[in-house]
Amino acid sequence: TQRTLIERSKWLRMANVALRFYSLEPLLEPISLLYLDGKRENPATCTVDLLRGLRFRPGYSDPAWDDQHQIGWCIIGGESGPRYRPMPLEHVGGLMDIVDTCRSFDIPVFTKQDAGPYPGKQGRIPDAYWTHEMPMVRGFAAKKEESVP
Repeated sequence: TQRTLIERSKWLRMANVALRFYSLEPLLEPISLLYLDGKRENPATCTVDLLRGLRFRPGYSDPAWDDQHQIGWCIIGGESGPRYRPMPLEHVGGLMDIVDTCRSFDIPVFTKQDAGPYPGKQGRIPDAYWTHEMPMVRGFAAKKEESVP
């Protein structure tokens, strides 16, 4: 859920690791990586950027979180298997929004699978959003694949 993502992001940004990443699977409800804070504050005055680890408030010069803890990779997908929970079609649009957001910040994104009885493609995710991008870690980068057969 969005709330769980925000709560766990606070812990993730404190981890002393070479790569911070989100595994947004199974995607069963809408998730936003650029989120209007759900507290009782005015949504226009508080936003959370979960990719770069920043919290902004208009009128303040410094974000509450520092950008040394940004996310370096995002894995996204549905659930598969005989008891899979379906990813509603509107969440496929949400998946595409997450891929677009990651791309706008140059964050590699790995589209793992759609929801269905078998892993992989189910025909609902457009090819342009079916990516297997890998992050660079400590100076090494894995082969970047744009699509999967």
